[in-house]
Amino acid sequence: MEIEEDIAYDGKNYHIVYSDADSFYDLPKELVRQHYGVCFYKGKIVVGWHEQKKVWGLLGGKIESGESFDEALVREVQEESNMRILEHRPIGYQKSIQADGGVMYQLRSLCLVEPIGDFVSDPSGSVTKIKLINVSEWDEHIDWGEVGRRILERSLELKSRVDSPGEGI
Repeated sequence: MEIEEDIAYDGKNYHIVYSDADSFYDLPKELVRQHYGVCFYKGKIVVGWHEQKKVWGLLGGKIESGESFDEALVREVQEESNMRILEHRPIGYQKSIQADGGVMYQLRSLCLVEPIGDFVSDPSGSVTKIKLINVSEWDEHIDWGEVGRRILERSLELKSRVDSPGEGI
């Protein structure tokens, strides 16, 4: 499925093209900048409070030089929540096109997580608290329009495979 939307974010306008994906390895690696997870723990979604922007969001962030997509996701989720990823699978990606023609990709993955210990702080300081929300609270916390709703829908489709005996992600 592909969804196109025009959005304004952080004072800039973007054209977003979201696509479902079962793999990220055909994307141009040099243009993939971020990886975020829809993280589930005990049937609830883990969201992080981004103090600087005053919004709740998914866990994840920038892919650092030399990191694989998966390594970045594992590191970011642990830093931002003090949780480890037990399993993960691609949901899809956003191709973000800036008004000046610049392009970058942002990955989205389903993650099953468990706490390592209590959340104390994100080393980068971007996430200052976390909470678990019900699926029904998604739009109250992740206000990403049609793209956000598709990301949730696809994460639930993939998660249902985990909940079915004999299947895993």
